[in-house]
Order: sequence, then C-alpha cells, then structure tokens
Amino acid sequence: MSRKEWAAGLFLALTVVSSAAAFLAGPLVPWAPFRIGYTEYRSVKAVLIMPSTTLPPVPLDRLDALIGEVEAQTGLWLESPVRIVVAGSWGLFNRGALLGLSSSVGEHTGRTLPTGTVVYLSPLASQPGQEAANALKHEITHAVLFQQMSLARSMAFAKLEWLSEGLAAYIATGSLGGWEVEWSRMAIAEAYLYPVTRDAGFEAITEADRSRFVRETRRQFVRYLMTRYGADAFYLFLDRVLAEPDQQAAAFRDTFGVTPDEADAAFMREVEAGTWPFQALAFPAPAFPAPAGFLP
Repeated sequence: MSRKEWAAGLFLALTVVSSAAAFLAGPLVPWAPFRIGYTEYRSVKAVLIMPSTTLPPVPLDRLDALIGEVEAQTGLWLESPVRIVVAGSWGLFNRGALLGLSSSVGEHTGRTLPTGTVVYLSPLASQPGQEAANALKHEITHAVLFQQMSLARSMAFAKLEWLSEGLAAYIATGSLGGWEVEWSRMAIAEAYLYPVTRDAGFEAITEADRSRFVRETRRQFVRYLMTRYGADAFYLFLDRVLAEPDQQAAAFRDTFGVTPDEADAAFMREVEAGTWPFQALAFPAPAFPAPAGFLP
C-alpha cells in the first residue's frame, strides 16, 4: 500500500469514527445505545437523561406531578412518555434541539422537538437561581400539545408563537408572572408594546430587553383572553387551532367574536390606560362583545 493510499485510508477511518461519535453524542442522545457520562432515570410519564455529575433539575418524585399539572390545566394528555435530556453543554443542546448556529449561549432554557416526545433543557436551566420546574412545565406544555398533532401540524402550530409560547409561559408561571410592574413600565414608558398576534413590530425593542419582554407580552395576552372570555372559551379555541393551525384567525373570530387585530387593539388600549394587568380581575364584563351563545 502506498503512502498516499495509507493516508487516504486513515482519513476515511477518522471521518467514520468522528461521524459516529457526533451521531451518538449529537441529536440522537435520547436513543443512543451508549451515553458516556449520562445517567437515565425513568418515571411513569418521562425518561430523564442527564449528566451523571449533575443533580436532577427537579426532585425525581416531582417529575410526574409536574407533567400531571400541565395535563390537568390543558385537558390534554401525553400519549407517549417524554424523554427529557438535560444537556451537559451548549454544543449538545444546540445540536439536540436542532438550533444549529442560531442559538447563542444563555439564550434558551429549553426546547421541545415538534414530535412532542423529546425535550432538551439547556445548561442554563440547571444554574442556581433558575426556576427549573417552570422551565420543565413550559417545555412539557409544548410536548403535550405537539403529541396531539401530526408532525406537519405541530410545525405549523409552533409558528403561531404568540399562542404556543404564550400558553406555555402562562402554564409555567401561573396567572401571576411576578414581572407585571416592570413589564407595564416598559410597555408604556419605553413604547415597547406591539401587535401580539401578528408578531410584528417588536424589532424596535432593544436587543437586551427583547426576549424577556416578548415572552411576557405573549403570556399576558393569553391571560387577557382567558380573563375576558373565560378559560373554557380559550381552550375551545385552542382545540380548534390544534386541529387546523392554518385556520387560527377564523377560529379566533368564531370563538371570541372579534378578529385577532381587534383583540390586539383592545389589549393595547387597556395596557396603555393602566387597567391591565393590575385590575385584571376587577372588570365585571368583557372589554369587547362576547360571541353569540357564549356566557362569560
């Protein structure tokens, strides 16, 4: 064998070995036959895969309880156990969550694949001071919703970020997010408020504030719809969107009696008047007409 052939063979062997290592340590960690440095824990509704040297993000006996809380609130159930990977590095998180190079370190606490069967938690979720339980509930909400749909519908639903992310944030933190005063100040004094359902205009928000403000705005809008029309109406709307994500505007109008743009305008007026979110529970009637046949 010539030196050139030997070098080509060595290069091919190294390529195969490195590709195999990337394959096993990359996006397929949940199903990889070998997970060097990772330990697997099983509960009834989940499989937790995490670095052997890392403490669980929540006590293991609470994992099924957290999932149960999401199921109870949405009225939907996991059809398959969800695999939760606590990524030991940002490289693994970006590869596993299929974020590629678009995700910067510290940007995400978690990501759910559109199959609804795999959740990745980033290293940020395990840092002191982070609400790991909230991060888990946020991602489990995505998983529960995605498991009700085909892959194509899941991907279409995920693009409705005001709804998919707003509901996940609402369920994760409850009716009170703890950031209302600062969010209201930024919405009014900084003129950050934008049409939520169109996800348009938030480019004017400074980069340092954008992610948190947009996330809270979506959560507040979901809470607003639930308060004005009731949770039953909201989840009726959600059921229709899960069945036909591309018909969400029609489902919105049929359920709430207004268009998304009209609801956006009403929401913005109340925020600017200072009556939302601080007096959210003080209003005896919806701010705009309820749909025919619906009793708030």
